[in-house]
Amino acid sequence: MTGGPDREAGLLDRVASFGWRYLIVIASVAVTFYAIGVIKVVVIPATLAFFTASVLSPPVQWLKRRGWSPLRATWTGIGLVVPVVVLLVLLVGPALSTGFQPLVDDFQSTTDSVVKWLSTGPLSLSESQIQSFIDQAVTAFRSNLGGLTSGLVGGATVAIEVVTGVILTLLATFFYLKDGDRAYAALLRRVSRQDRLHAQLSAAWSTLSSYMRGLVIVGLVDATFIAAGLIVVGAPLVLPLAVLVFFGGFFPIIGAFLSGLLAVSVAFANGGVTDAIVVFVIVLVVQQVEGHVLYPIVFRRVLLLHPLVIVLAIASGGVAFGIIGAFLAVPLTAMAVAAYQAGSADPDHSVVALLRSPLYDEGDPLADAD
Repeated sequence: MTGGPDREAGLLDRVASFGWRYLIVIASVAVTFYAIGVIKVVVIPATLAFFTASVLSPPVQWLKRRGWSPLRATWTGIGLVVPVVVLLVLLVGPALSTGFQPLVDDFQSTTDSVVKWLSTGPLSLSESQIQSFIDQAVTAFRSNLGGLTSGLVGGATVAIEVVTGVILTLLATFFYLKDGDRAYAALLRRVSRQDRLHAQLSAAWSTLSSYMRGLVIVGLVDATFIAAGLIVVGAPLVLPLAVLVFFGGFFPIIGAFLSGLLAVSVAFANGGVTDAIVVFVIVLVVQQVEGHVLYPIVFRRVLLLHPLVIVLAIASGGVAFGIIGAFLAVPLTAMAVAAYQAGSADPDHSVVALLRSPLYDEGDPLADAD
């Protein structure tokens, strides 16, 4: 066959070229993650500050455009939010402090009932088999998602890190709001391709701002309807469960599933199988409405990621940096996708476009209803 060795040599060259580039990328990512892990007490607060700044930025920028000084506008924007947060803590805090322990007790009671059914029901599993399965699940959870709980224990060191992180987050948020626009303008003046960089950074920032607002809306809707369902069936601990559902919304897909599972377990522990089925149906309906109606409307052209990408991002962030990493993973991924697409010559046919959800394909009616 003519030219066979040349074609094989060309193929090997291309494979080798791709291989060493791939190794360099993997090594760079590994070194970056290691470096972030070493100084995570600084990197994580600095990153979280972008999230809080994205929420506070609109009123602060509005005041700046009307002639307020950056310092005055920033303090005013922060001052408008602090009383609301304090009021919510004062109103909800007492109920939460007394409600979470019964919540844990109900979940334990449900778990015991499930274990009993496994041993006395049609499966007829022995207690040793059940305990073996539980031990294997716990071991797998600790080994694969140990980062999710690694920050919950550690005594004084962890307490110091938490306090330091909160202070750094507040300081970084303040300076992002006060000087962020001027630093951004100065950055653009120092690069050659200003238009492209401006488009990419604007897309990333718009994605983050819309994402945070969308999470609050979705969390409130989920918590309201699930709480209403719990009230209808007469389940206790409605407020703690509603709060958990709300914050579960900050972890797309996984958070809604876990908080819904907890609501079902509480209904089962207090009302039996019938109440548990009713709450399960309510949770299922709410999550279906969330995924197929609310998400496309609230996160329209913002969170274009496929559900599998979202799950993998949350899992990767949790493994690498614990609960904070799981929270940050999805918006950071969405920002990176938005920035890449904004700088791409053909965003609809780029490699990154493969990550988007089918809900936003060109033929989808929700994507064409502008």
